[in-house]
Amino acid sequence: GGCALNDIADRDLDAKVARTKNRPLACGQIGLAQAWVFALGLLLVGTVLMAMTNAFTVMLTASSLVLVAMYPLMKRVTWWPQAFLGITFNWSVLLGWSAVHGSLSVAAVLMYAAGALWTFGYDTLYAHQDKVDDAKMGMHSSALRLGSSTKKTVGVCYGLAVVLLAASMRAADIPMERLIGLVAPAAQLLEQVLLVDLESPASCLLAFKASQRVGVSVLVAVAVARGMP
Repeated sequence: GGCALNDIADRDLDAKVARTKNRPLACGQIGLAQAWVFALGLLLVGTVLMAMTNAFTVMLTASSLVLVAMYPLMKRVTWWPQAFLGITFNWSVLLGWSAVHGSLSVAAVLMYAAGALWTFGYDTLYAHQDKVDDAKMGMHSSALRLGSSTKKTVGVCYGLAVVLLAASMRAADIPMERLIGLVAPAAQLLEQVLLVDLESPASCLLAFKASQRVGVSVLVAVAVARGMP
């Protein structure tokens, strides 16, 4: 739903950007009414799923709608829309935890913070693809704001994300020695920062897509650590 709302809000901008001009709404493949029906349909499905959880999760889900509605506006008012995406996108961590436990814990909040920093990092690399078009249209992004400092900043964010993820696992009573599994995603994140060419859209996209493998590595690390006898 959030992605659909973002495409609706950015349809005119997307038509002027080389990377996004062929998106269905931007190129006229679908109409605005169809896009709204799709977005509202997704929100309806989410509402039904929300109703099947507990009262605390319902409250958390309702609060996330404010973030989802605000996100498409961020590139117009702040240099840090990628940070806002991290805050919004990773709300699902809190929702998943509360759906199971009916409340939040330190472990959940730490994992949420780790995810927000990770998202800020990879979406900043992603934003470097569009920095020329964004600058021409007067749009804002962390890629434009950070410029040559991007790699250093993203590297710090990635490092903090790994530390917070480790702290989350410890808060969930996972023994220290089992955190060794986080070495793999940490190495992958380091590789991203070292190898990405910020002046090459293809390289930035490759780094962004590499985050899928990082996510799998984190999942494996946590699942193995929790499943060990």
